[in-house]
Amino acid sequence: PLGCFLFSLTESGIPCENCVSGPSQCLCLVQGECMEEDDNIIQVFPGVVGLAECAALCQDNPDCGYFTHLSDLHPLSHLCLLYSSCPTLYEECEGCVSGVVPCQPCSYQDTVSGHCVPTCDAAWSQFGDS
Repeated sequence: PLGCFLFSLTESGIPCENCVSGPSQCLCLVQGECMEEDDNIIQVFPGVVGLAECAALCQDNPDCGYFTHLSDLHPLSHLCLLYSSCPTLYEECEGCVSGVVPCQPCSYQDTVSGHCVPTCDAAWSQFGDS
């Protein structure tokens, strides 16, 4: 499962496989590549090394809602693809990570078993609460 953790200090790092460190914001990411369907590709950028840079390119384009970044593990490495939609995700793509913009990440306190379950304000109760 994918996760995002924000740290107040980054004095030292530890080796980690399949980990990405970056800016002080969480990106909504999933392993895989958005598939081209119905002219959903908006733009393609070669030479984009970082995932955060690809997300920023998508965020700067008003027509972009999804992006795919191809890492060093992919034959077309450092390619950033911007999409208007992502109805199909090819999860077996090696070195592909896709994301959605704008991203509304869930706080750690609201995460339950990998899913976002936001807590209600004191004056409200969640459906099913007694």
